Amino acid sequence: MADVANDILSRVHVRLSITDSSKDELLGELIKGVTDNIAIRVGLVAFPAVLSSIAVDASVSAYNRIGSEGLTSESIDVISSSFIDDLLEPYDKQFERYISGLAKDEGSKHKGVTFY
Repeated sequence: MADVANDILSRVHVRLSITDSSKDELLGELIKGVTDNIAIRVGLVAFPAVLSSIAVDASVSAYNRIGSEGLTSESIDVISSSFIDDLLEPYDKQFERYISGLAKDEGSKHKGVTFY
């Protein structure tokens, strides 16, 4: 998992144009929270590396929300901001496909010859 977390951290650095490690502790905490929640959402104990791109997207979103946690709608002059309550909600269909794929893989493992 450490390699996956480092890969996610590196990709978050690129997306946010962060060139040093000054925010790594904060980013690490955001990434840990996102990957833990993804694992729970798909019903696994450990974070599946195949969902790393979703973790990167959600971690960047979480970082960009700092200071605005809980904001659902805001209008200042002509600029309007609103956030969804659940950072992972936009990925629910992908999670469903992932879970469905796991079920298919699990089913195919049990096919074949059965010895009695």
